[in-house]
Amino acid sequence: MINKKPELLAPAGSFASAYYAFEAGADGVYFGLKDFSARKPAQNFSFEDLRRLKTLAVAKDKHLYLALNTVIRESEIEKVLEYLWQVNTISINGVIVQDLGVYNILKKYFPNLKIHASTQMAIHNDCGVKQVSKLGFSRVILPRELTIDQIRLLKEKNPDMEFEVFIHGALCYCYSGLCLASWKLTGRSGNRGTCAQICRSLYNMGDDKGYFFSCNDLALYEDVRKLMDIGVDAFKIEGRLKDPEYVYYTTNLYRKIIDGEPFEHLIRDTQLCFLRKTTKGYLNSKSAEDLIDNQYPTHQGVFLGAAKDIFENSFTISTHKKLCAHDGLMFFEDDDIFKPCRFAIKDLQVQGNMVTIFSDFVPKNGQDVYQISSRFLDLKTPNPNVVKPYKVPLDIEVVLSKDEFFVKAPSMNIEIKEKIIIDRALVKRDFKEILKNMFIQSGDSLFCVEQINLKNNTGLEEDSIFIQPSVLKKLKNEFYKEVDRKSSESEGLASQRVKEECLIETLPNPPLSGRDSFIPLTSGDFLNFPPDKGDRGGLSDNCYISLNPIIYDDDKYFLDIQKFVNQNKDKKIYIGLNNISHLEMIKQIKAEHVFYYIGPFLYVANSYSFNFFEKNVKPVFQYFWIEGDEQDFCDLKNKLPLDAPLIRLTNFENIPLFTSKGCFAKHNNLSNCNSCKKDFVYNLTQGKTKCRVEVKNCTTYFYAE
Repeated sequence: MINKKPELLAPAGSFASAYYAFEAGADGVYFGLKDFSARKPAQNFSFEDLRRLKTLAVAKDKHLYLALNTVIRESEIEKVLEYLWQVNTISINGVIVQDLGVYNILKKYFPNLKIHASTQMAIHNDCGVKQVSKLGFSRVILPRELTIDQIRLLKEKNPDMEFEVFIHGALCYCYSGLCLASWKLTGRSGNRGTCAQICRSLYNMGDDKGYFFSCNDLALYEDVRKLMDIGVDAFKIEGRLKDPEYVYYTTNLYRKIIDGEPFEHLIRDTQLCFLRKTTKGYLNSKSAEDLIDNQYPTHQGVFLGAAKDIFENSFTISTHKKLCAHDGLMFFEDDDIFKPCRFAIKDLQVQGNMVTIFSDFVPKNGQDVYQISSRFLDLKTPNPNVVKPYKVPLDIEVVLSKDEFFVKAPSMNIEIKEKIIIDRALVKRDFKEILKNMFIQSGDSLFCVEQINLKNNTGLEEDSIFIQPSVLKKLKNEFYKEVDRKSSESEGLASQRVKEECLIETLPNPPLSGRDSFIPLTSGDFLNFPPDKGDRGGLSDNCYISLNPIIYDDDKYFLDIQKFVNQNKDKKIYIGLNNISHLEMIKQIKAEHVFYYIGPFLYVANSYSFNFFEKNVKPVFQYFWIEGDEQDFCDLKNKLPLDAPLIRLTNFENIPLFTSKGCFAKHNNLSNCNSCKKDFVYNLTQGKTKCRVEVKNCTTYFYAE
């Protein structure tokens, strides 16, 4: 039974997208700033842009969520602080984070900002939800790999946590936040917002070629009502890199579905804006259905009809759909799916349902033609400059005595007193209104007086008070000058506190005996449990278990690890943590022979993430962020005490570049589930790059040489 409507969130890669998201009925938008966004190629927002967006959101009673969901370098901490100070000052509804260092900064210095766990954190089990709940997160954006039954159980076990679910848009083949492929193969990190979309690339496998990792687009349509029934709090549409038309028509579609209105007639509009083949993903199946289209990886549009009556510059199609000049069409040359031909209609003639299309490109007789854009769906670009930048409202108290003007802004701890001359007005006017009209003129200040509490101790009636306008203007200007000074000072003090307190809090554990003489085995351990118990790098009787980043609630994996720990009390066991949920799981292990380290998938890239784990885990060492370069490593090491237990991993040979719940064999029709051995190896190439795909127990791991 549906108790409340979920919040509908739309992507805002630009001001225009945000504007049309609100017009289409979105309850809120999520956006990125110019840096530190998981969609860095999007237009994104400057602070001035954001202030205009805030004005729009306030006027329409909408919500704003900042996606600061990338890994942050040590050298970027001050810039992150500046951004957070800005959004905290104007007040938004939440910050979406991946990096636990950003969480640490938010929790310590900006406690009024709500924190949402990004899908990049890969929180997919009850332990993960409970851990972030204890840390003070207010919402978890769930991975796309969960079924509706798994989501229901998480909601039932954690009724006070808000859950947000993706309902439409592109799917990554890899678990979000665990993909290293783009960084390793191109130098562009998905964890830094510059993903090269390796999964959309063409690969060779023997004599075959295909887009073997290219997922169809998620499109839940009416199935979102099932999610409403189980109490999901927010629905998210993916697409910050897509245009405003896509945002408007997709948001409009789901607004109608959520509100229980007819929606079927709106699906085509969304599909014309952008459409791969569609899938329900994992919602109704743990192994997913219709997950991969290995033939064509991008926008295919809507089938229009088969071409006939072919001439040099024209062809005819039978269709009831409305077309016009400059609409985009596409066909595949020689019926080869790898040879798309995209073109625009130059002119057309319509007779009933027969449409003759004139263009520079003509398909062969009988070839399928697709419509990939419609000028009827074009939207006028809104001008953001007509929206005034948001100003933070201030309430002030003004006290007038016979010869003194006293103004006080309690929220900023500001008090100003000035000796002035107060006369009796020749013409009676509401003096409070005069004050409002003066103080509302705040110039370039980020702040603006909204409410004035006037205390009149002059002995005159309020409508008989007169102060020279030039004097009032001077008082007003001095007030805003002090407000801006206080605001700037506050930002500076916060920045200084961040610099100082970071070092104070770093209290590394005593060095592990012999730690510097070896690099513990981490890569690939979770694929080969139980681990090798042999000697590593000169230390005897040690074994290393790097926990699988993905452990579902119904897995017996962690139970096997607990059993292994209990059966090997004569060994020193070092367990590597690779997911936030592991911090909760290890509370179930109470053994003096077990030690912990921070594994390569928790991305320790800055002093605040390092300190987070020092405080919450007390590990024997931490692996540095695997994608970071030598300079990044040195920047962090220089911030920490000399003996801080930080190790840079240099051997990536056995670390999977991505891990997918989608079975490579199943979704590329290489194996039948009914007779599957659940263990495969496939060799792929892409140019000079050699790749290996391993399928173990229906999970896919991707490696590259």
